[in-house]
Amino acid sequence: MIVFENGGEIDIAAMTTFGVSVKIGDSPIGFFGTGLKYAIAVLLRTGCRIMVFSGEQEMRFSTRRGNIRGKDFEFVEMAVGDGVPAPIGFTTELGKNWQPWMAYRELYCNTRDEGGEVYMAASASAATDPRRDFTQIRVEGAEIESVHRSHDEYFISGEPDLTIKDVAIYRRPSSALFYRGVRVLTLPKRAVFTYNLTGHVELTEDRTMAHPFMAQYYLRRALAKCDDPDILEAALTASSDDFERDFDYTSDGDRPSDAFLSTAGRLADVASGSLVPSALNVWNATRPRTFRPQVTPLTAAQVDTVARVRQRAQRAGLDRRPIVVADAIPDGAPGIVVDGTLYIAARLLGDEAAILRSVLYQQSQSAADDDPSREPIDFLLDALTVELGAVAA
Repeated sequence: MIVFENGGEIDIAAMTTFGVSVKIGDSPIGFFGTGLKYAIAVLLRTGCRIMVFSGEQEMRFSTRRGNIRGKDFEFVEMAVGDGVPAPIGFTTELGKNWQPWMAYRELYCNTRDEGGEVYMAASASAATDPRRDFTQIRVEGAEIESVHRSHDEYFISGEPDLTIKDVAIYRRPSSALFYRGVRVLTLPKRAVFTYNLTGHVELTEDRTMAHPFMAQYYLRRALAKCDDPDILEAALTASSDDFERDFDYTSDGDRPSDAFLSTAGRLADVASGSLVPSALNVWNATRPRTFRPQVTPLTAAQVDTVARVRQRAQRAGLDRRPIVVADAIPDGAPGIVVDGTLYIAARLLGDEAAILRSVLYQQSQSAADDDPSREPIDFLLDALTVELGAVAA
């Protein structure tokens, strides 16, 4: 026998009237006012016995066969105290697609929402005695007892290993997605981790996720912001049999965490074949690109020109920096600094003033990095005033 009990006395109308929900918890799971009726119908359909005590008043549920337009139905009836069973307006076909665990979930959530407890009792005598200001539901049957023994398949227990963006992550695999600790979706594949959504999620009337396609969105968004390398490595190397393998990290637009990118980069170097394809795409799109210039051979005259430019840059008060001429600079820029070396475009070689502008601009940017109060362009103008005049002379 499974016993569900909590403080307060349930109103008989709440068990027989659709659309009545008066939960007192801060964040009740159910609010449609239909779940208890569904649970009663499902339990009776699967051969369970169900009794409800509202205070000391007992209500027993049973079925009576009836026929409507040539089709047989099992009509649900309720007897109050010593009264005669009477129809309460629905049949055992209510919740036709519900499974026994969903009926258990409904009763468990109702009890949890009201701050009560659920336990297994060997017999009626082992259960708490009915009393005033107290509600107790007793259910007997192999189906409900089997679900109770598999409680962890339907409800989250224990503290999460990590919580990110309204997603609690547990380091254990699962084929279920949970919401506020309650199973709301069966995933198309087993997931590497167990996930519990803690933010707002829209549910259907049977307490399942209204928009299942949102599951991947919530989970991949959380993983993209994760800072735990171990969790990231497990998620980003998910196999084709795992739910996380199909996550599309390129579709959300937000930059992933540094830990996500560094983990993806490391895995791309050592095990790119096992990396989730979209994570590899994200890494390739965001990883640093190092310019590898093709150095241009210089004539003696050109070497002298570059040397004069270096001397004038030093007279302008700039630090010494190696200057190399390259065949091409990315994006058509006149110059670029790579690993402490200034590369200038070969196309500038015929214009000493243009070379000097490139040198001064690139080096003035570095000087401004050391002194954020000074804009690079201001520094450049100061230097050009002196050095370009010298070139013209």
